[in-house]
Amino acid sequence: MAKIKQRKLQQQHVQNSLKPQKMLNKKPLPKLTQKKLARRRHAEDEEQEE
Repeated sequence: MAKIKQRKLQQQHVQNSLKPQKMLNKKPLPKLTQKKLARRRHAEDEEQEE
């Protein structure tokens, strides 16, 4: 039983170490920064089209 529990904990740890960035990105940005980012993304899209 202990071995199975340990393996599960190891798997969880691996998954957790794979997604620290994702967790950071989940913090909701303030509305203003979201607008700025959206505008910048839009501008980049237009530049790439040409």
